[in-house]
Amino acid sequence: MQSIQMSAKDKVIFCTKADHEAPSKYEPPAPLPGEERRGVLLPNGEINWTCPCLGGLPYGPCGFEFREFFSCLPQFSKESGETHSSAEQEKKDDARKAEECFPKFTAMKECFSQFPKLYPPDEDDDELMAAGGPTKKQQQTQDEGEGA
Repeated sequence: MQSIQMSAKDKVIFCTKADHEAPSKYEPPAPLPGEERRGVLLPNGEINWTCPCLGGLPYGPCGFEFREFFSCLPQFSKESGETHSSAEQEKKDDARKAEECFPKFTAMKECFSQFPKLYPPDEDDDELMAAGGPTKKQQQTQDEGEGA
């Protein structure tokens, strides 16, 4: 049996194990008219820069660099809708896109390094920048995936 305690601003509910085992009677509220869930991509295919999933990155001190890099990524570029004649061609296109995006990634990371309190450095990023490719950890993960 549950018990409820009320305070000035909170409602505290204590539940027993039996309370948790019973199916929930909660139904989430229906969306308001005109309200729709929006992820990182809008219905028209454009990037939703106001998506909470991006946090403040599009609008921070390195917002321009972030938007340039993020727009370049294959799944968010205008070219991503094109069809490929073969898996080989798709790999070539992905490699070309990676080469095109890497300078934008570098510019974004350089901007991030100027604001270490806002964008704490990540050791994997340092390895990636130095090597110009995947980190050892990422490569091991890829190798394990191919061996499976």
